[in-house]
Amino acid sequence: MNGSNVLATRAPPSDTFHRVRRRERLRSTFWFIPAIFVPISAILAVVMHRVDQAINFAPGEGAWWVASSSAATNVLSTIAAAMLTFVGVVFSVTLVALQLASSQVSPRVLRSFVRSPIPKLAFGTFISTFVYSLFLLSQISGSNARLPVAGVAVALLLVLACIAIFIVYVDTTVRRMQVSHVISAVAGETRHAILQTHRGMDGYVTARFPEVADETAAVVLDHSVIAGRRPSRGVVQGVDLARIVELARQHDVVVHQVRRVGQFAAEGDLMFEVAGFDAGKDSPSAQQVFTGIVDLGRERTLYQDPLYGIRQLVDTATQALSPAVNSTTTAVQALDRLFDLVGRIGRLPTPTGFVADDDGMVRFVYPVLTWTDVVELAFVEIRQFGSGATQITRRLLAGFDELLRDLPEDRHDAIRAQQEAVTHGVQQRAVNSADMATALRPDPMGLG
Repeated sequence: MNGSNVLATRAPPSDTFHRVRRRERLRSTFWFIPAIFVPISAILAVVMHRVDQAINFAPGEGAWWVASSSAATNVLSTIAAAMLTFVGVVFSVTLVALQLASSQVSPRVLRSFVRSPIPKLAFGTFISTFVYSLFLLSQISGSNARLPVAGVAVALLLVLACIAIFIVYVDTTVRRMQVSHVISAVAGETRHAILQTHRGMDGYVTARFPEVADETAAVVLDHSVIAGRRPSRGVVQGVDLARIVELARQHDVVVHQVRRVGQFAAEGDLMFEVAGFDAGKDSPSAQQVFTGIVDLGRERTLYQDPLYGIRQLVDTATQALSPAVNSTTTAVQALDRLFDLVGRIGRLPTPTGFVADDDGMVRFVYPVLTWTDVVELAFVEIRQFGSGATQITRRLLAGFDELLRDLPEDRHDAIRAQQEAVTHGVQQRAVNSADMATALRPDPMGLG
């Protein structure tokens, strides 16, 4: 393909990969917000103790909420003991409820809970109140000269904040355990990811392949290739497009990605093939040049892999169609979002898989799924699991009719193939002609 013209996208800004990567890490961790709140609460306790020393309330001159040092000690002791017990009970019950919901509804319940800021804020507030009360108590214990008026006032305000955040936390957690919320959250993230990876024609430029030598160098997975301190095996969550393109431009080569984002890779697996790389006797190898360009993790993410969102919705629908759950309405809710997402992808050009530098030269080539692959990913398993459920077949046929009406002609073949497969499946399973006619009647609400 040397010298040929293709449509390619531009590499994102150089800091995008690391910024998005850090954001994903923080959103997927539960400890970050509490880890910030705890030292702040300890420092606040020291500050408020010094404020009380400066105010210098004598015994008998305090505010109504603290009449004596012993009363202040009792209040702070009660708050500290109660908050520690409260945190243990609340989060123990929550984890049990989430485990039950994930087994009955979808494993995405746990992911949604961990990525939500409300549970982290609640946990941080509860622990901070305990730490604040404990630190303040340690400073006023045994002192009868000055009353901790300001310190106890802040402690009481923190208790009120805990009550408020607990109400919000319960409301949020209950909603997040509902399958409709899980489906909506996954669909929303997927829509955003699609906009980042599936661009309109204005997002492409005409580029050409540079004239490069026939030599090809291999880049395998090892610690030098992985960005950050990550394990040497895991799921490919993303690649640093900007860095790859810049390094490829500097060495006048074309980098071909072998393993797709979302695929598992272990140490020693081939990750990239570098076309035209000529390592001289005293020059570094391709393995030494292309460092810190791969993000590995324990599971797939959406920031460079929007089809993972479709995978999650399909998993939710197929679990709902299993004999253990048997919730066809849940599967229909997932199908509603799937048809919306597939329609959005179908209205955009299929990514070419080429990334060009600022000079209009293709420097990076990555594997992409075709339109047929996307349609099969979204509907094949649901069609197979739900071929005996009238609600599913009617919703599928109605959705296919909508896609055929809304999408351009070159997208129709893959949709018609799925449409015919649904019809064939119903004909194979139908007991009589009446049931078959009912199951083959398109209905955007299934059976209402």
